Amino acid sequence: MYIFILGKNKNLSKLEISRHLAANYSTYKIIENADNYLTVDIKDFNPESTINELAGTLKIGEIDMKTNSIDEVLDRVFLNTKFNYSITNLNLTSTELEIVELNVKKYLKKNKFKANYKKPLKNIVSPSKYSSWELDNGFELIAYKTKGDLNVLITLVSANTNYYKDFDNSRPARKFTHGTSFRLTNLMLNLFKFNHKTLVDPYCGTGTFLIGSLIKGFSVIGIDNETELINTSRQNIEWAIDYYSVENANYKLIKGYSESTDFKADACIFEPYMGPFLKKKPNKAQATQIAKRLQDLYKKLFENLKNNLNSKAEVICVIPYFVTNTGESIKINEKEVFTNFFKFQKLELDISNPITYSTPDGSNIGRYIYLLETN
Repeated sequence: MYIFILGKNKNLSKLEISRHLAANYSTYKIIENADNYLTVDIKDFNPESTINELAGTLKIGEIDMKTNSIDEVLDRVFLNTKFNYSITNLNLTSTELEIVELNVKKYLKKNKFKANYKKPLKNIVSPSKYSSWELDNGFELIAYKTKGDLNVLITLVSANTNYYKDFDNSRPARKFTHGTSFRLTNLMLNLFKFNHKTLVDPYCGTGTFLIGSLIKGFSVIGIDNETELINTSRQNIEWAIDYYSVENANYKLIKGYSESTDFKADACIFEPYMGPFLKKKPNKAQATQIAKRLQDLYKKLFENLKNNLNSKAEVICVIPYFVTNTGESIKINEKEVFTNFFKFQKLELDISNPITYSTPDGSNIGRYIYLLETN
């Protein structure tokens, strides 16, 4: 049995794990659906390849039901005489954590290890700290309680956050107001329920969704109404094909309007134009006006998607909402925009659709991620 430690956007991470398992394993069972982790009973599991596929999972550990003590857990780890170690605390009280820390120190002293305890500022050791503290040469203990019982286990693999940072920092052409993070791009791409051959991004911007899709083996179509952005997408795609050694890359870029351009594709993924850049939170009148303009635009977009996607298509997209300077949320009218053309997917693990995506601090636009399919 394995434990998956979830990233910041918990429901997105859970859905990504569920759909990855459904696509890649014939037999598995989610045992516990907790706030910040999932435990899964699964056979012939490859944690190394899985952590590289999942964009919303921080780390994976293996639960050994026959191991009952910290000493037994650490006896199974090959340790050098000198190393760093840390502890991820999923739900223990401070007193319970202190007991775990004390027992680990006793074990290390008894076995004459020279170990340096790296205590995280927050309860969970971040993947970046896992790397910089070189915990793969020592160990990270995961501690949590379930049904009143204390469980401890060793982290098997931790996410490689440099993969996403490297893309965001290395691509040759970037624009501040255009472009989804590469991590979110990969997470959304992992949410498709069915197999597809060709994806369309009707707001391709700088090409992030197109690149992520090409790396995963899709053919792609990108649409944008600005020549500069079409050229930017092409520049980034050609760089990515070489940088990531993408074989048989098949892409097409079309200069045109998303609400009227013809195309043929199996599925659609995008983050659309979300209105003017907001330096501060709008008042209610401003937010309502922006939402109304976007609503009219999006309605034409979804009608065009319905007319051009195949009959069993999926759409995964970001749709904004606006929080006013008084704290009120102004949302797009779903019924007006797309329910005449697409229906909501029923999501696993009792997750609501759409899923709120936590945006970076200071953002004045909120984001929902919708998962839709043809009526």
